[in-house]
Amino acid sequence: MTELDARYTITQEQVDEARRLVMSGMKKTKVAEITGLSRYQVYYWTNDEARETIRKRNAKRTHEPGDKARMDYITEKRKERWAKNPDSKLAHQISSAANETRVKRKSVQGMDIEEAINLRDSGALKVPNAKIK
Repeated sequence: MTELDARYTITQEQVDEARRLVMSGMKKTKVAEITGLSRYQVYYWTNDEARETIRKRNAKRTHEPGDKARMDYITEKRKERWAKNPDSKLAHQISSAANETRVKRKSVQGMDIEEAINLRDSGALKVPNAKIK
């Protein structure tokens, strides 16, 4: 299990329950009351499109180019995460290859790129979300 940032108090069970309830047609406000999440958390974790939009917006936040200390920190955290869970390294490699813009990648770790993307998207790689317990 990954170490949880103190800001995050959501469990995977809460996310799964919220998704199930929203899929059954229940209003998000009611789902929030039942699961103990805020309405915003229910919206974020049950709406894949909205979550992707929010993540893209957050990704546009800028940092000082060439901030070596920040890059070293990120690299170190990534290596720690990969050491704890090798699936997360493969998922990262697949995502990097799929998002490559300079050249169209044909394989990842000897696997056809389409096969690799399907593997990543299937959920077979056990990559925990750092924001969920």
